[in-house]
Amino acid sequence: MRILLTCAVLSLGAAVTASAQGVDASRLFIPDATLALGYTQSPLLARTMGETAAEAAQSDFDLGRPPLLLPMYVSLVALQGADAALTVRGLELGLRERNPLMRGGVGMTVTKVLGTATVVFVTEKMWRRNRLAAIATIAAANVVSGAVVWHNARLVANQPR
Repeated sequence: MRILLTCAVLSLGAAVTASAQGVDASRLFIPDATLALGYTQSPLLARTMGETAAEAAQSDFDLGRPPLLLPMYVSLVALQGADAALTVRGLELGLRERNPLMRGGVGMTVTKVLGTATVVFVTEKMWRRNRLAAIATIAAANVVSGAVVWHNARLVANQPR
């Protein structure tokens, strides 16, 4: 239960951080100009609106990384660490790990680091073209990781010592 509460607090912290930074919620996902001007990445449409496709793409890039991404990256790393710690604790208590890569040691560490780095890398590449998809991707990774941590915490808590 404490792990589930921690996951909820981390997710809420991401939203509060963005709010505390004075970020307008409408700019978290889609630039205002996108809605107002009907902008797409079509060079033809961009030229009809008086700017080149390169200028339109640069204006999107200048908006910067969505403010929710960094806190969600931190929460993903924390959840992966909690999963690894709970897996090790469960193995010490006699539970079995069905995934052979996660049975402790170097294999688990490499798997966790590469998996987390891959999600962050893909999200970083994605936000430049589709901010909403980038936030949805990292949010989904956090939800899945939170569910795994919650499941492992229940197993460890119910294991006789």
